[in-house]
Amino acid sequence: METLEVKKKDNLYFHFFYDKKKVTTSESIDVLHIHLQRYSYSLNSNHIYLFIWNVDMYNCSLIDKVKCNGGMQNISNHEIAKEGDKKYAKEIKTLIRLFGDSVNKEELQQKIVYYNGNIEMMIKDLVQQFVEKESKLETESKTNELENTEQKQNQEKTVNEINDNSKNIQKEMEKTEIGEIKPGINLQGYCINQTCLAAKVKLPVWVNIGFDNITFVSDNASFSCPDCKKSTVTSIIKAMFYNAEHSIYASGDPMPVNDNNYQCSYAIKPGLSYELKANKIRQHAKNIEDLRERSERAMNDVEIRNLVTELQKYEITVVKPPNY
Repeated sequence: METLEVKKKDNLYFHFFYDKKKVTTSESIDVLHIHLQRYSYSLNSNHIYLFIWNVDMYNCSLIDKVKCNGGMQNISNHEIAKEGDKKYAKEIKTLIRLFGDSVNKEELQQKIVYYNGNIEMMIKDLVQQFVEKESKLETESKTNELENTEQKQNQEKTVNEINDNSKNIQKEMEKTEIGEIKPGINLQGYCINQTCLAAKVKLPVWVNIGFDNITFVSDNASFSCPDCKKSTVTSIIKAMFYNAEHSIYASGDPMPVNDNNYQCSYAIKPGLSYELKANKIRQHAKNIEDLRERSERAMNDVEIRNLVTELQKYEITVVKPPNY
């Protein structure tokens, strides 16, 4: 940093601090012409201190002796702001009214010194500063909104997953059945024993009667629960005949239903009286020809055809009777 002291008329001294740039002079011109890109100054009595960076100073007429001294000159921002406050007090007061609390007084003092009192440039700078700040706040707001949206979606996803899990649990509970289906008569109903696990979770239970003849009223029965072993299964909702020749008759029906399929299910209606019979499947053919005809009829049964079709999908061969 070099120091240049120039004495003008009326004992006014200019002190230039410049960053080792070439300074040219002309004795024929007494106009001081300085092109600045960035500068600051300090006013002290009749001495003006001018700090110049990136300077092209030319055509300067030196009225008095020029003295160059080495060294550094340190003027603090506080001193610059203080001097700026004195010189531009009116402008700063107007700007404070204009911008209010958006900018503090010290910042205004520094900027007005920086722009050498050019209010237009200073306002442009401040407006640009506010625009950038507003843009930043808007970006942060959008980011927060996006994060809140993602958080809300995650919460909704979690709630949906919980609901789906609850539904799946409910479906599994509905599929869950206590008891075992065995050959003969099987009745499905609900236990009313409060200490029974099946009763607490309201799970249906299967009661196997076996091969027998029974009569009961659907909503006033008394069968043994396979879970608690108490005769507390009082409400019957379904009857299944498994691997048995059977018949079922409900009060009000014109005649019983007879069948001998390996598995048949019937819904039990509330308030009706039912009579169920189940016997072991036996061979009723009287001779070989009768047996062959019965076998052919059995192979033409819809359930058997569906079973054969399903087995063929897995390349399982079903041997058919001769001439079938």
